[in-house]
Amino acid sequence: MKNKLLLIVLLLHICINVAHAENRLDIVDNKVIAETDAYTIHLHRGTIVYLHNKLTNETYTISEPSHEHLYNDFAVIDETGHEATVYARDFRLKKIEPLKVHMVYEKNGVRLIDIVSIDTNTGDLIFQQDIVSEKPIHTQIGWYINDLDTTILETIVPANDGISLDNNTSTDSIRIFYPSLTWEAQLIICQSLKGGFSVWTEDPDLQFKSFSYKREKDFFRLSFIFINDASLDNIHAIKSVEWRINTYNGGWRVPARRYRDWMEQTFSPHQPPEWAKEINTMIQVGTSSETIRLLAENGVDPRKTLLAGVAIDESIAAAGDGVNYTIKPDYARLVEEAHKYGFKFCVVASKFGIFKFDTPIYERFKKYWMISRIDPLVGASFGDNQIFINPASAEYRQFMVEQLRRVYETAPCDGFFFDASNIVVNHAYGKIDGLRMPQGSARLAQEVREAIPGIVFIGSGLHEVTYTYQNFSVHFDPPPEGANPHPINTFLFRPYVKGFVKLRNETINGIRTSPEMLNVYKTRGTLPDIHWWHGGVLEEQEGQKWLSVLKEWQRLSPQINFEFDIPYQPHWTDIFQMSTIGVPADVNGDMEVNILDLVAIANHLGTTDSKYDVNYDGVVNIIDLVVVSQQMDAQ
Repeated sequence: MKNKLLLIVLLLHICINVAHAENRLDIVDNKVIAETDAYTIHLHRGTIVYLHNKLTNETYTISEPSHEHLYNDFAVIDETGHEATVYARDFRLKKIEPLKVHMVYEKNGVRLIDIVSIDTNTGDLIFQQDIVSEKPIHTQIGWYINDLDTTILETIVPANDGISLDNNTSTDSIRIFYPSLTWEAQLIICQSLKGGFSVWTEDPDLQFKSFSYKREKDFFRLSFIFINDASLDNIHAIKSVEWRINTYNGGWRVPARRYRDWMEQTFSPHQPPEWAKEINTMIQVGTSSETIRLLAENGVDPRKTLLAGVAIDESIAAAGDGVNYTIKPDYARLVEEAHKYGFKFCVVASKFGIFKFDTPIYERFKKYWMISRIDPLVGASFGDNQIFINPASAEYRQFMVEQLRRVYETAPCDGFFFDASNIVVNHAYGKIDGLRMPQGSARLAQEVREAIPGIVFIGSGLHEVTYTYQNFSVHFDPPPEGANPHPINTFLFRPYVKGFVKLRNETINGIRTSPEMLNVYKTRGTLPDIHWWHGGVLEEQEGQKWLSVLKEWQRLSPQINFEFDIPYQPHWTDIFQMSTIGVPADVNGDMEVNILDLVAIANHLGTTDSKYDVNYDGVVNIIDLVVVSQQMDAQ
């Protein structure tokens, strides 16, 4: 028995050594060659120029390289105080360890080291940059993956609530930033027919970065930029995060699942309460108790509907001492009315905003004004009457907690809707009270939750900074022009955070509910957020349609399957396009549904005239004739 155990141990040892023997990192012909069981990757002048997936036997780079961007580039501050771009083309290669190589550029007082290594536990290729300069240098440093084949790869990006780019998308260039308004998770996936590769960074400190995609005729390139924290004066050194690259076999969920597991383990997102798991509709009602009553009387399910409204009275703050969270008169009664019918209610508030009135409050906090040195416009102000304050300030967080607790004591709501919560700025003056802005943003939500146990948060947009504490997010914008929608963000975030899309009832026939946009919402599994500021809209034609759509959607919708392993039906957009309930077919306005309405529709077939598009599918067609005929038969 002992001999058998010894033999097994020896065989395992041999297998492990064989597996490790597959990992190599060599210098050949002034290139760095990295090889594991999963890939072969070549780097030249700090740029990946060859990428082969051994798991699928696919090569993702073109056979005839372009020789463009075969270098790192960065900026130094010259004697005139202006930026001068440095192109690091000449590297000295040195093997430091069996699985670590330094690519060193030295010239004119600048020393740049690209550090390439292989993680023996995961097989990931790790790329890191370290630069020191006698002259002050610019705030960022980056690297490229070049010559990627446009004909076989789709680039999937957790940006703008999930997008993808391929050879057929009309846009050929994007640049996005993390973690502010666009790049929401530190991950890029390139998917082919059989598998693909991904690039990501496991950075728990949420440092600032950017990503670029640039497509030429036959190839595209990706760039990954690390951005120093402000303050940015007299910077002489930059040390980037570790960028990781690896290949995979299968669909994009394979690398997305690995990254999601890391997110969950690292950030420990807040588990939603049981009632939040049932919610699939958001309605913003303003101050209208009439709307709440009509929703309940018309059969909208309160268990599945979250109400929200703006409770803060800016005019009172202006006239008083500048306290920004003076609640509107009788708002407590509105929250009580919502609870009477079984609805949950969230109060809309600004997480960062301080009104710019000549008051002690403004004077107290303007020193923490959120200003970016990278982009002076980002986060600096909101309209003409408000500035944003950096929540890294402990003094500001204490003030906010006191204000929100006072609102809650006046009107015991179920949550707060933090407007503009997705703004994160590389604050011009560096840390405040030892915190960067991303940490301050999350800390504020934590302290509010500690002061008001059980409170939930809705946010504007969603990224890794806000996902740790949000239970709901509202999204406003479609994908960038020329990009495709993609459910990557839904897969990464929405097991914890439900995503809504902002819909206004007056745009039902407009672009936001065109067939193209409805497909965007369905692709991402986005839920509807409707604005009904007064009860009268529920009695109008569009309001009646929405009521019928929501009731049917809430009746049929199961628990959302965030894994997307099986389609979950129906989606509200399907019901919206098919619904004819409550839609008048009297298109000519003679108070009857008859053959004259059929004639009027027939005369407009093929148009997008909303007057004759009685089923709201974006075009006047035979279905509209069928709807009118059915209503004629029903009379």
